[in-house]
Amino acid sequence: MGYRVIELGPFGSRIFRGTAEDLKDIPRGYEAIRVEDSRHSATVYVEPIHAVARKG
Repeated sequence: MGYRVIELGPFGSRIFRGTAEDLKDIPRGYEAIRVEDSRHSATVYVEPIHAVARKG
């Protein structure tokens, strides 16, 4: 069973980012925040990974 990949966007928005056969197949630049599994489908919610700028 594959996963629907949903990005949790600003102001509560949700953006469909495709499907993934495995959690390792989440698009580059995103990290899994939550996984919901039911009898008929599975959804992984992701957020973008933000690079932390360091000074010095």
